[in-house]
Amino acid sequence: MNQEMIRIDDKTISLSDVLNSVREIIYVTDQDGKLVSIFGNEIVKTGIGNNNHLGKLISEIFEFDENHIHTSSHRRCLNGESFSFEWELNFNSNTYYYRTFLSPIQNDLSKISGITGMIRNISKEKALNRFHEEIEMMFRTLTNAAKSAIVSVNEIGAIEYCNPAAGKLFGYKQNELLGKEFSVLFYNEDLTSDTDADGKIKMDQEFFNTLSFEMRGLKKSGEQFPIECNISPYDILNIRHRVIIIQDISERKLVEEQRKSYQNNLEKKNKEIQDALEYTKMMQNQLVHSEKMASLGALISGIAHEINNPLAFVASNLNRFDEYFADLFILLDKWKSLGQNLNKPEHCLAELHEIDALEKKIDYEFIVSDCKELMKHNFEGIERIKKIVIQLRGFAHISDDHAIDADINKAIDETLIIVWNEIKYKATVKKIYGDIPQVQCHIGEIKQIFVNLLVNAAQAIETKGEIKIETFNDDDNVIIKIIDTGKGMNDEIKRKVFDPFFTTKAIGEGSGLGLWICMSLIHKHNGKLEVKSQEGLGTTFTITLPIEFKSNNNYE
Repeated sequence: MNQEMIRIDDKTISLSDVLNSVREIIYVTDQDGKLVSIFGNEIVKTGIGNNNHLGKLISEIFEFDENHIHTSSHRRCLNGESFSFEWELNFNSNTYYYRTFLSPIQNDLSKISGITGMIRNISKEKALNRFHEEIEMMFRTLTNAAKSAIVSVNEIGAIEYCNPAAGKLFGYKQNELLGKEFSVLFYNEDLTSDTDADGKIKMDQEFFNTLSFEMRGLKKSGEQFPIECNISPYDILNIRHRVIIIQDISERKLVEEQRKSYQNNLEKKNKEIQDALEYTKMMQNQLVHSEKMASLGALISGIAHEINNPLAFVASNLNRFDEYFADLFILLDKWKSLGQNLNKPEHCLAELHEIDALEKKIDYEFIVSDCKELMKHNFEGIERIKKIVIQLRGFAHISDDHAIDADINKAIDETLIIVWNEIKYKATVKKIYGDIPQVQCHIGEIKQIFVNLLVNAAQAIETKGEIKIETFNDDDNVIIKIIDTGKGMNDEIKRKVFDPFFTTKAIGEGSGLGLWICMSLIHKHNGKLEVKSQEGLGTTFTITLPIEFKSNNNYE
């Protein structure tokens, strides 16, 4: 092919360079089916991706084509027909899918002198189509197997899909409901609706905004019956659709009516017993609630204590400032009076003596030095409170939307500020931090793990012990060890320690979810949480976190 040139931004580019920049393969054959030219930069396994095939027949190039689709298609195109066809290629145990577009080339005499072909890799499109088909098949399989009626309606309230259970529940053939207004399934008096110009019922928007409700359904025969509806909206191409799950609650309503009747009779005959049971139930709920709140508030009360200590001496120092300022204001008034009497020399000397006497009385030099010291202490206390508040604010947003690069050593130090009141009376903390890289993680969740493990470590120490925190790394992971000298665990407890709702604490003191949550969050980060413990010799929890975050798709 002649090297036709084009200009872009004052640069000359050959047409072949332009064609070689496209992802598809573009080729030209003569009327005998011999390859004349080939262009395109995508590496594909079609067998024609190099110039070694120039001059060969299409039948020779596609020698793997058992059905001769390439040869027959080129013959059709030589008869003047433009069309496309799909074919597949097995290469290195993988199957690739392609679509070839063929168009005849006519010369100046309007005779066909060759063919232009374009080959496009459509493997991704095929995979996406198969995925959509599998999703649709799964959806229909699930809905067809459901006992509840499932109906999908469009933005104007017309039924666009219903499962077999819906037709059975309302007495219609399944396809008979398609295209009908959704309102045909409901007793009209229960609907908040209007009618349009054609007399059709218009569903109130408030109806669709209600996620769950009960009302009366209307069968094709005109029979009314109680139903429960749950509505979930979804969008397709920015058009709002809604799926409604409908259940016949006739039996449930009958049982409720019977239960109400029995309950009324029992209340009349056993009033005193019922009152006693209600009182017992109330006391039981109060006790459970109190224990729950005590457990929840344990950490917060400790933090409040940590804030209260510096706040107390700041308040005390402010009282001292109040006393000092009262004396200093009197002294300032004296100096102000002196300034006003400078034109009266006979008064100036007397007032200077009074000022000197007052400075000695209030110990002015001590006030100056003490104010500096008090202010220093106040700043230290406020800084201490500030650090605690900053960490509290960080824990208020425990679920991060995205993984970020985080300093694990710093995160441990920040967590220790939060839980310090739980630890300081039980254990000394020994930190052995390694020079570790930053870790991609949801740092709020990692801090929550540290909170649970550090508080557990402190609670495991009965009198006075030590909590040792070690950090180091290997090639791909950062490892954190939290080691306590507490009472340890036996083999039976170790087997159950990560099970949900398992706790060794007294009833009401622990939910049994702390370590289970820790394990779940570690799995989310594709990490590991391991425990080693021996009864009477303490416990070691080892966290292994990948340095590069890779979300665990199996995490729930």
